[in-house]
Amino acid sequence: MGKSLRQAAAPSRISPDELVRLASFRMLLRQFDSFSTQASAQLGLTSVQYQALLAIATQQDDVPMTVKLLAQQLMIKHNSAVGLVDRIEQLGLALRRQSESDRRSVVVALTPRGRSAVNRLAAGHRRKLQSIAPAMGRYMRHFAKQAVVAAAPNAPPARPPKSPAKPRR
Repeated sequence: MGKSLRQAAAPSRISPDELVRLASFRMLLRQFDSFSTQASAQLGLTSVQYQALLAIATQQDDVPMTVKLLAQQLMIKHNSAVGLVDRIEQLGLALRRQSESDRRSVVVALTPRGRSAVNRLAAGHRRKLQSIAPAMGRYMRHFAKQAVVAAAPNAPPARPPKSPAKPRR
């Protein structure tokens, strides 16, 4: 799979400032996840059910959303996706039908009620993301700069951009 934790941590020490950045970034992620859980619960859903509705709502028409594809997108097992679809179908948010092109596949689509729920939740999630975006952006820029430096450790440091020329009088 990937490097073990010991192998991944071995190359360099992490400064206290970097630990603070990482912890702060994780806190933002957890705050967003907590918000998502609470917002979903207000509509009687779990956050995973919201994620499923969002995945179904955004699936392109040329590739229908199957239970298998939903499992892949949510990174869950197929049988877990089947149970998830069962629950959102019981709530009247989605329905399933046999695929016309492949009778072995089950296609999942949103009902009007499901589309309304996902739109309502998505609007709230967008507002929350907009409120944390400035801090997220700062952390992402910092980590992106580090990735560039790590990719080319022997490259000379980048020069700051030249200031624009002053107009002559």
